[in-house]
Amino acid sequence: MGSNRLHIRRFHAQYLVPHDHPAPQRLKVRIDDAVAQHLLGQTLSLALANLFSETDESIWLIRRLELDLSVNAAWEREQLTRVIAAQIVRMLGAALNETGDENVVRFANRAAHLARFLSDVTAGRAWGKWYYESFAGLRPLTTSAALRTAICNEPDAGQAALLQLDRYE
Repeated sequence: MGSNRLHIRRFHAQYLVPHDHPAPQRLKVRIDDAVAQHLLGQTLSLALANLFSETDESIWLIRRLELDLSVNAAWEREQLTRVIAAQIVRMLGAALNETGDENVVRFANRAAHLARFLSDVTAGRAWGKWYYESFAGLRPLTTSAALRTAICNEPDAGQAALLQLDRYE
């Protein structure tokens, strides 16, 4: 059983401010500060706590999550953070409810993710799939070396993945 966590690999923000705003760069720094500080992570953790149970081992991979929101330039950092976090939670919830969308992929647990990877490597179709980015270091290896390394790097998940391989044939 792993701990629930949210990992954001890249965060790109584009701000649109009126051309006559007296200090657009200062505003950018304030909003960046609200996003970059641990406060956003803590706020998101609290907001997402009810979305998944403590025993949920599922892995959700989301390729892209776009937000479009308006904020008041006079808001304090905490209020900016809450509004941004609330929009992320709304968009994340919508993304997780999408079915058949190639932007969102769900695996029951780490072993299921690994089993699917092993199956796709064997079939020669793994390296074109964005949701195997965590295995990119194995790409230069031969197929057998990539399989062996993936299994041995995570012995518990590797063993469980081997037991699930028939699901992905």
